Amino acid sequence: MSKAARQPAGPPLILAFPDQQPRRAAPPVLLILACSGQKSPAPELLPAWERYTGGAYRVLRGALAAAGGQIPGLTLGILSARYGLIPGNQPIPTYEQRLTPAQVEVLTPTVVATVERWLAATPYRRIYLHLGARYRLPLAPSAALATAHQAGIVTISAGGIGQQLQQIKTWLRAGTP
Repeated sequence: MSKAARQPAGPPLILAFPDQQPRRAAPPVLLILACSGQKSPAPELLPAWERYTGGAYRVLRGALAAAGGQIPGLTLGILSARYGLIPGNQPIPTYEQRLTPAQVEVLTPTVVATVERWLAATPYRRIYLHLGARYRLPLAPSAALATAHQAGIVTISAGGIGQQLQQIKTWLRAGTP
């Protein structure tokens, strides 16, 4: 496994710039986005949330800007076709890979282990999944995520892409002061 592909042991990114402290303690919420076919071509390693430039990532950056650079309590996980479920701040190179059925099979055990670890470590108040049908497959066997869904704290994006992006924006706003 390459250095960029190693899974950090910690929880996903808390979206705040390093020089800022959270304005107030906020109940933790988890946003899991699928990777994006649109990526920054920068040759250096970039944090995953900066590498991807698709619509959901533009919405996320807009919400961050509107919230003064941080969204208290928000953690970000990204389901990458190449790296599995990674923290949003994990440095990754630019790459091209689609999530094939074979790749789903390969990634599922580590994706399930990662989401189970994250949900055991943090009592998330709300969880939002912005994942297409194929990207939801590696998460499907997660008992912890199923329990959270049954508890009513999981929201899954639905509808056309414009509707889904609006749903992310609305969900992010609901967690900002």
